[in-house]
Order: sequence, then structure tokens, then C-alpha cells
Amino acid sequence: MMAVKLCGMRTLDHARAAVDARAEYVGFLLAPGYRRTVAPETVREIITTLGPSGTRYVGVFVDPDPVEARGIARYVGLHVVQLSGRESPQVARAVGLPVIKVVHIDGADPLAEVERYAETGAMVALDSGRTGAPGGTGEVFDWSLAVEAARRYPVMLAGGLNPTNVAAAIREVAPEAVDVSSGIESDGAKDPEKIRAFVAAAREAGT
Repeated sequence: MMAVKLCGMRTLDHARAAVDARAEYVGFLLAPGYRRTVAPETVREIITTLGPSGTRYVGVFVDPDPVEARGIARYVGLHVVQLSGRESPQVARAVGLPVIKVVHIDGADPLAEVERYAETGAMVALDSGRTGAPGGTGEVFDWSLAVEAARRYPVMLAGGLNPTNVAAAIREVAPEAVDVSSGIESDGAKDPEKIRAFVAAAREAGT
């Protein structure tokens, strides 16, 4: 079954909608200075309120100190740390928790970069080419560039996915998982109907 990550949650209601949709991963942006950034205290309260659900909670960081990221993750109650900047494989190893490492597609074959990070045990997420952006740009990259990497490694596909195109992306790339943020929003806020539609479309295409 196709795994789904719903990212950029900012409120309890939106996170609950993602959990109720049975997303495998629910993400919160903990890097400062972005539109979807949420304070660690808020994320901790949301996760505590939701309680055990089977969902894995992900914290998104950009070029963090690995010790600090690990400390925030433990305080908040995260299961996974996502690294969305220029972090080295050494940083991915040093976090000490399961890691999703974003590799930004810049028009070149990403296979070598995917291999570098896959060797650390991280799941690699392929996203559009704005290095340093934590995701949620709504930009689609050329999916054909991801096919070989997904054939060799368990990758997560991101970048401009939404309920109407995720099935086509899954059929072309055959990733391990898919990731969405802006594609499940309406007027800048998470939309429960789009959340349900995205998960349903991904699951149907990935069976």
C-alpha cells in the first residue's frame, strides 16, 4: 500500500483530519521563518492531544544542528526528522532518529545524491529544485528524473502533488511514499476534503 505523508500542519483540527484519513506520516514545519512554521510547544500540544494513533509524526528542519534537532524531536514527541536543507550525510547519521532527507531535483539525474543519503539509512524525498525551501512550493518537477532512483531505492515523491495528479505520479515513478502540503490547501489553509481526496487517490493508485 502506498504510504502518504501530509505535511505543513499548523492546527489541531488539520492534524486530526490527517490522522483520521490514516496518513502514515503527518508533518510539522519546525524551521523558523516560513509561512507554515509552528512552534515546538504547539506541536507538542497537538501530538499530546491526538494521542497514540499509528501515525508517525515528522518534524521538518532546514540545516539544523543535529543534536538540537534530536532534542526538539524528543521534546515534541516526533518519530521522524526531515532534513530539507543542504545537510550532509554525516548530519543525517548524527540525528539519531529515523530521517527523511530531501533531495531537490534541479534538472539533473538525482541518482548519485539519492545513493549518498540512502546509504545512511534515511528515506530520500525527491522534491522540486528550490534547495533550502522546506517544501510546499507547489512546483512539479520532471517525474521521469525520479524513475531510476525509485527503482533502486525506497524514495518519497514530493513537489506539486495534489489529489488530481498524484495517481499519475505514482504510476510513472512507483515511489515508496508520496508527500504533499500545498496540494491539500484551499486559500492557504489545509482542506479536509482535499486531504481525504489525496489519500484516497494515492491509495487507489498504489495498490
